[in-house]
Amino acid sequence: MRYENMNHENGELVKKIKLDNDFDDFEDEHQYLRLKHQDSVSYDAYEFDHYERIEPEYVTESYSVEFAKELFNALGRITNNFTGFNKEDNPTELYHLHNQVILDPSSMPDTPVNPKLFVKTVQVQLQANKVLISNDMPDLLEQMCRLFNFSIQPNQKLPKSVRNLVFPAQTGVGKSVSVQVYVSMLTKHSSIIVVAKVEEAINYCNYINQLSGDESYARCYYSLTDKNKDDPMRIEATKLREHRCIVITHNMFRRVNRFDDTDYFGTYNDKPRDFVSIDEKLSFYDQYRLNYSQLDNLITNVEEAIEQSKELSQITNTTQVLEVLKKFKGFLQFKDDKIITNDNSIVVRSRLRNNVEQQLSKLGENVTYSDGVNPKHTTSKLVGLKDKNAVLDILRASGVETQSRKRKVIGIAFMEVHKLIHGLLSEIDPFYCEKSLVLRHREENSSQDGTEDLDDFDSLTDEEKEKLVSLVEQGNKDGSNAQALELATHLLRVMLEFRVDELLASLEALGANKNPNYRQNTLNSLNELLDRLNYFSKNHFLIYKSNYETALLATENLTNKLGLSVVLDATAQVNEYYKLANRFLGHVGLATAPQIRQYKNLTIHKAIGFKQSRAAIYDRKTTEEIKNIAESYASYVINELAEGDKVLIICHKSFTSELKKQVNDKRVEFTHWGNHVGRNNWAHCNKVILIGWPTQNPIDYISMINSSLESVLLTSRHLDDELLEKFEISQLADDIIQGLMRSQARVIATADSDCKETSFYLFYENSDKARKVLDLVESQFPKASLVDWVPNGIAAPKKKTKRNRNADRVIDLLVHKSKDHETYLRSSIQKELDINKSTMTRIVGSEYFKEKLVEHEFTFKNSDGKSQQFVLK
Repeated sequence: MRYENMNHENGELVKKIKLDNDFDDFEDEHQYLRLKHQDSVSYDAYEFDHYERIEPEYVTESYSVEFAKELFNALGRITNNFTGFNKEDNPTELYHLHNQVILDPSSMPDTPVNPKLFVKTVQVQLQANKVLISNDMPDLLEQMCRLFNFSIQPNQKLPKSVRNLVFPAQTGVGKSVSVQVYVSMLTKHSSIIVVAKVEEAINYCNYINQLSGDESYARCYYSLTDKNKDDPMRIEATKLREHRCIVITHNMFRRVNRFDDTDYFGTYNDKPRDFVSIDEKLSFYDQYRLNYSQLDNLITNVEEAIEQSKELSQITNTTQVLEVLKKFKGFLQFKDDKIITNDNSIVVRSRLRNNVEQQLSKLGENVTYSDGVNPKHTTSKLVGLKDKNAVLDILRASGVETQSRKRKVIGIAFMEVHKLIHGLLSEIDPFYCEKSLVLRHREENSSQDGTEDLDDFDSLTDEEKEKLVSLVEQGNKDGSNAQALELATHLLRVMLEFRVDELLASLEALGANKNPNYRQNTLNSLNELLDRLNYFSKNHFLIYKSNYETALLATENLTNKLGLSVVLDATAQVNEYYKLANRFLGHVGLATAPQIRQYKNLTIHKAIGFKQSRAAIYDRKTTEEIKNIAESYASYVINELAEGDKVLIICHKSFTSELKKQVNDKRVEFTHWGNHVGRNNWAHCNKVILIGWPTQNPIDYISMINSSLESVLLTSRHLDDELLEKFEISQLADDIIQGLMRSQARVIATADSDCKETSFYLFYENSDKARKVLDLVESQFPKASLVDWVPNGIAAPKKKTKRNRNADRVIDLLVHKSKDHETYLRSSIQKELDINKSTMTRIVGSEYFKEKLVEHEFTFKNSDGKSQQFVLK
């Protein structure tokens, strides 16, 4: 039995079960892979849309990265034949410390750009802009140039899975200028640069053209809006391939990676672009999310269509679609029931045998299964356990497979959904085929199946295999291979559009005006919902369960179709995203960067005891409450201002307006979270004050984790509250560091890479998590001075407890009674305000209530040795 001891929230010592003891959520889907791999023989793995011959030896080099990753994760410990895997790591662990891709740029190529000449050119450009070149900068710049060279011509040692080379050079070392200089020095190679904002894209083009001496060298592309006007540097997408260097924004990069054809962006002279650079951190994924209430609404819409539409109700497919949706919802509820959220439940692979139940009875356990048990599924959940650890010992000693870890997600293999609903909608009514191109293709292909003359997969020739793969891929792309739930989404599009037209026709018959825009907006909303459902029908996904919602969740990584990229991220070393992604078959490689910055001239002021959530500052508060809170923080700011100061305040966007009103000082500038990354607009500010922390919804952190691991299986296997908090801490620290470095601290001012005299001011609550965030922040500012700061100003109004609010009710009543009473009985107050005796006892004993009595010159005493009363005059 392998477990560790850990303290539970209630102080009791409980055992933390290690991952090895839990069966994973994809066990059934992957068991055949394990068995075949154990025999160390060649085998074919093909199902649904996988048609690749997989050999146990040399897997990662021979076959697609995606398939190798899925195979590796499925096989778990059985990895002896995976080429390149260092067996010092446990393959089932979250972190692979001995299988990370760590690159040393110092030994990388010195072509196509000469590193020495590059350093001299960058130095000239920086000095022209009055930037001090510190002693350590030249070496750092040379390593950056060598990494850029390497990305153009990576050697064979770089794993095929790596798509992003992360270079964590600190802020202020000239990363942005270096990229532009490097591109300007490329004489033959083409490039694409990804920056944060449109303004930067335009400036990059102008600067690169100036440096290269070629006004037509660099161009950018972005969407024209009221904010983003046209510019001579902007060209249409169709013209991009005519320019050797192009610059796009992060948002455009996300859009490009979703295009089937990226030639406009990704090619120059019909060849892939050679150099790809991404400035600052980038979200590498799209989130797909569908909560239960949306699915329920969809089911209700179909039920109403059957009930109210005579034409739809007469078609068998309509009722079959409803059956598919209800089966899917029932399956989801069965699966989410298996998410362990407490210390008295265990999931078991199958119902317990009688002898095992008898052993548990001897422990005093009453074997009870959850209401979520479905006879069609074998997995069950034991609930109401008194001693979870003792039960686990007996179950595992008896060979019962279990899941016992507390978590918020469970992984679902798409084949489970496919098998669940297989067989329904086998024939499609002409009504639906006539109105859907996808359904017509499906019917045509089923009658003209080009694979019917092919033999078993094992006996196919290479030519026949290629034909089969081509047919399957085309069918997957156009939807004609759709089955079960995926097929139901195509029928739903027809059904709901027909239903919308019926309802609108009824309204028009009553005299309503015809409104094409309303119709289109309604259909767009429905199609967006169906697009998500369609995605979940053919991809692995997670079920996320919290007190607030239960939802289907998946992330689609923006596979970099533009080639191997260099990501310049100053805070990469604190960001857990990169650590999770840098594992065996991970998509991130880390290039070491000398950490040259010092911060002896920096002082970090920390004020404890201030909650920094949105709810604590502005969310769900009255206008008056927000004003009072802003007034308090403004007083702290104003009392830290000195003559000649330039101060930047970063806060939540919704709090900015009121805070500006209360501060009203020309020495103070404002920005908000989300507008703080990668901007140099405030490099003249000698002070930065952060008000409010940029926390996110847990489901967004889960999406980031899933994106970094690129595997629903790994996320389901590893994600627990501990990992979630660790990830949140790293993201908060990352944002806070980015915010603080908008100031003049970003600028190197001394030969030893120190900054000018700068001060940071942070508020934080008294919690372990907040302290861990600050510890991580402080680690990025070596030699900085740390000060426990006590803000001077108007105290922030505190939210009253329920007891204090009741105390106010008592005082208000006493004030009212004092107009015509000299005394008033405690029992009368209790009756009049409906406050029970015990609550009243706590109220009159509180310091808050005693202070209020003194304030109003009231007293509280026994009137006759028995009754208690308030003396009001």
